[in-house]
Amino acid sequence: MASHRDSLAGGGTVLLIHGGLWEADMDAGRFWAAPGISAGLTRAGFTVLAPNRPVRTSLPTSAAS
Repeated sequence: MASHRDSLAGGGTVLLIHGGLWEADMDAGRFWAAPGISAGLTRAGFTVLAPNRPVRTSLPTSAAS
């Protein structure tokens, strides 16, 4: 019986979207590369796409006050 891990063994492409929208110094490198997540996926045979998200300079305001 094939496991979920076996079905991923052939690699492929993984798109990683990071959080930290209101943290000015948050980027894909800090969120995915620094803790070793993207490197681990690459070692496992995956192509990793980890774009930087646009930085939010302020919290959204509500139109209803």
